[in-house]
Amino acid sequence: MSLYEITFLTKEESDPGVKTTIESVGGQITSENILGRRRLAYPIKHETQAVYTSYLFDIESPALVELRRQLDLQS
Repeated sequence: MSLYEITFLTKEESDPGVKTTIESVGGQITSENILGRRRLAYPIKHETQAVYTSYLFDIESPALVELRRQLDLQS
């Protein structure tokens, strides 16, 4: 297994299903870090602030393709 990191932005301090998606394709979360609410450099969909969350996780390299596909479907 290899160690990877994903960082994503949300409106609230809640996980939109990223953790469960990683675990559903065989990944294992090793570290979760909520970096807090930060001001964005420019508005995204009229939002000026977002909550940054970062996960470190172990996953087999072939499962990354499926993880990417699942995360693309969520957005």
